[in-house]
Amino acid sequence: MLIGLSKAEIDERVHDIIDFSELGDFIDEPLKTYSSGMVMRLAFSIAIHSNPSILIVDEALSVGDAHFSAKCTKALKELKEKNLSIIYVSHDLNSLKLLCDRLILLHKGEIVYEGDPESVINKYNFLIAKLNKTQDNIKQMDNSSYGTLDAYIEKVAVSGTKSHSDILSSGEEGVIEVVIKAKKDLKNKTVGILIRDKFAQDIFGTNTYYFDKFLDLKKGKRYKISFKMPFNIGAGKYTVSAAIHSGERHSEECLHWVDNAADFEIAGIEGKFFIGVCRLTPVIDIKAEDDR
Repeated sequence: MLIGLSKAEIDERVHDIIDFSELGDFIDEPLKTYSSGMVMRLAFSIAIHSNPSILIVDEALSVGDAHFSAKCTKALKELKEKNLSIIYVSHDLNSLKLLCDRLILLHKGEIVYEGDPESVINKYNFLIAKLNKTQDNIKQMDNSSYGTLDAYIEKVAVSGTKSHSDILSSGEEGVIEVVIKAKKDLKNKTVGILIRDKFAQDIFGTNTYYFDKFLDLKKGKRYKISFKMPFNIGAGKYTVSAAIHSGERHSEECLHWVDNAADFEIAGIEGKFFIGVCRLTPVIDIKAEDDR
């Protein structure tokens, strides 16, 4: 009633609201006994069943469990396809990429950047790098590259060991090569890669830190870091981002981050056919059990 629904509208939709919220066993309990996640479930369910002309979702999906978050994301995508205007507030970068056509980056109550999801998220990562490390010399070269440039990425390339090109088969062994150059002597640096699909969703990322390989760089010297692995991912087009940094993450001290530094395509499958992005290798066993 507070959001303007009439008694007839409430009676018509109440069962759909309760079913979506999955709170049927607790719907008659006092609201003060609800957890924050239960309150979010109920509030979100009411909101999407109120036929709004504009829906504002503020960090609502961060409270629920994985099942309900996926359910809400699907509901929002369906409402978006019906041309409903949605204002979605979140720090979950993957959900922003999945749901939004345009982003606005806020800092200290001011709009500092506006544009497509990929460029705004890169600006956000740049801002986080500046906030996490008081580096006056960190700078942004363009929408896809920033850092101190004490060492920098010259080239990123992807190739298959059989195809010898950036068009690989799923399951083929491939190599991602990152060529870097140091402007000064540096100790214990990390080089990392991140693979994203055509929807800009993070598919796989790793770095030398996780493998206990630390780079001591000499001024003026060039280094080639190779990541060799089977490309067990589904058919489609992908991009590779790369970074040089300290420690585990590039937000700690970013020397150079380059988004979409290279691209490649998976076309065809080696071995058994599969569906989806991730190629797992199940062992299938079939047994006939005796009737008892």
